Amino acid sequence: MRSDVRLVCLVLVFASVSFLADGSVQSATASARETGQAGTGGCAWGFVMDPANNVIWPETNAMFWATPYILFPGSELVVTGSFPEGRYMSIKTYGFGTVIDSLNDQQISPDEGSENPFVVKGVPEEPEARRYTVRVRPGLSVPQSEDEVDNDLAAIAHSGTIGVGFLSYRVYVPDDPSDWTGGMGLPEVTLRLFNGLVERRLPTCGRALSGSVHDVKAGSAVAGGMMPPRPRATQAPEEGAVTPIEFRLNDAAHVFPNPDDAYLVGVAPYGSGKVAVIRAKAPTYPDTRAGAHVTDPHDLRYWSLCVHMLTWPLPSADCAGDFETVLDSDGYYTYVGSLPPAPANADAEQGITWVPWGRPGVDNALTLRNMLPDGGFAHAIQDVRPGAEAEVMAEYFPLGGVCDRELFETGGPDACLPSRG
Repeated sequence: MRSDVRLVCLVLVFASVSFLADGSVQSATASARETGQAGTGGCAWGFVMDPANNVIWPETNAMFWATPYILFPGSELVVTGSFPEGRYMSIKTYGFGTVIDSLNDQQISPDEGSENPFVVKGVPEEPEARRYTVRVRPGLSVPQSEDEVDNDLAAIAHSGTIGVGFLSYRVYVPDDPSDWTGGMGLPEVTLRLFNGLVERRLPTCGRALSGSVHDVKAGSAVAGGMMPPRPRATQAPEEGAVTPIEFRLNDAAHVFPNPDDAYLVGVAPYGSGKVAVIRAKAPTYPDTRAGAHVTDPHDLRYWSLCVHMLTWPLPSADCAGDFETVLDSDGYYTYVGSLPPAPANADAEQGITWVPWGRPGVDNALTLRNMLPDGGFAHAIQDVRPGAEAEVMAEYFPLGGVCDRELFETGGPDACLPSRG
């Protein structure tokens, strides 16, 4: 599967370069030739991870925007915005799919006179009270030295003086589900040339603000029909048998990875009339939509289980975020995955969260995401070494099995799960 993902990484990178609305690398290169200094696309945030771009297993409770750039000595990108109302945000630079430099919400210093609401409680909702400025410059070391300025991102790795890459912006779980930007709009991006003698603010691309949280989640499974199924990753489960789902640390290549996340992945083989059952203890999290603050005590900033289809171009069927997941009285979750309709006993009253599979005949990769573990939580995926997943995660390690729908409906989830050894 790793080679498949690497191939798609290359395809996506080159496709996104040509896709960026009014922001193609051709226009960026032309701009560079004309000025002798730098270039970007004609507008900011032209690549958006939404239902029309449901590729490489996106998280359906997050939004991702990106802008290509070419920066030369004496040029920089200046990103100005207001910290959003939501669970998480970050600004990163990427080479061809790999991280160059990264700042998450708590690592970004606010402008003078503003405060960072991911660090301080009670910051007013007005945009002017929560402003920040981030600069993207070539020639910076990664990680940066102590004498380099906070809120600077390297435009290229290895202290290179010419930066070619992508600037990205992410928001997870905005407080208002109808506004992916967390109520603050997208950051403004300004291109500065000749050490600041010339500057040009990039307009926001027209498609960058399309779609709501509901639109993305509702449209995620549609992309499963974009390509024919790839060869099966596993053997089909036997009739009447329980097929274990083996979760392992995901060390496959990613495109535009988030270094604040870590993942376990297990393959649920498709079978007609089959369901998948997954159970583990749930880490605690700050439910920001219910009024919690990210500085409140918690195990993880965010976690989720996603159903990703093993068919090109690797779309998501759906994700169940922590705040969407039903827990039993002992703090355990039980997920049940199947084609619609859900089994009769797969509902919240039974302590079960149902997640849909994408399409018939396609195997599903079940991806457990852990984000930004608290220093006192020792069972996060970030703490795992390959081969010791169950040992390190203990009761937080997911057990999974695939069984007949009839067996699940008569025997419940326990009939479809291996014992916790």
